Amino acid sequence: MLSFQEWMNLKKLETPMAVRMGIRPPQESVTEHQATKPISWHAPSFDEESGELERTSRELNIPFYDLMQAFEKGRLVPVDREQLAKLENSDWKEMRPNDFLTLKKHADGYGKKIGSQDERGTLMHAFAKNEALPAPIVLKMGERLYLIAGNTRLMTAAVFNVLPKVWLLEIDQKE
Repeated sequence: MLSFQEWMNLKKLETPMAVRMGIRPPQESVTEHQATKPISWHAPSFDEESGELERTSRELNIPFYDLMQAFEKGRLVPVDREQLAKLENSDWKEMRPNDFLTLKKHADGYGKKIGSQDERGTLMHAFAKNEALPAPIVLKMGERLYLIAGNTRLMTAAVFNVLPKVWLLEIDQKE
């Protein structure tokens, strides 16, 4: 049986709106999550992300063929908070550990379904259960870092206090 203080703490965490939205705080703190259960990242699928590469080609005026070649030469690399803070085209900076409501609001705004920690096959479940995820795709041009794909994965990583790995594409910056 819960003590009154434990019950009050739960009520603070599980607001009625959060419960209605299917969002519950994790069973452990995000600090414990990061320290004991690292997320496994893998190379993203070109076929699944080609639309994002096409969008980036148009937005940044980079030939699609150049992005395709960079994708094939891409590599999985860890990123730190300083690099993430410089990342363009990302909402990572707006997320805070354990702020599941802000994550849900942003994901809904992009038409993305993050699901719940108990809903198999969803992003929230993948993070809660440490399933392997496709790495976000980041384009590096000189000192510039631009997120091509994986904004929702990055936002979720921030909420779970996980520093992700990214699939890094490098293109020489032409003047």
